[in-house]
Amino acid sequence: MHDQPQATAPLAVVTGATAGLGLETAKGLAAHGYRVIVAARNADKGDLACHAIRAHAPA
Repeated sequence: MHDQPQATAPLAVVTGATAGLGLETAKGLAAHGYRVIVAARNADKGDLACHAIRAHAPA
């Protein structure tokens, strides 16, 4: 058993989160307090998507 604290926010893995419905889904989840993992084939597009998603996450 590990002594690490459990994360309280729900977690979502979103594929295709660099554009379109995937990006909008990730933004919506982040806005509702989810921790979002972005699965992207292109690292540069993934970075841009992460910045856009973080802008919708609560502080």
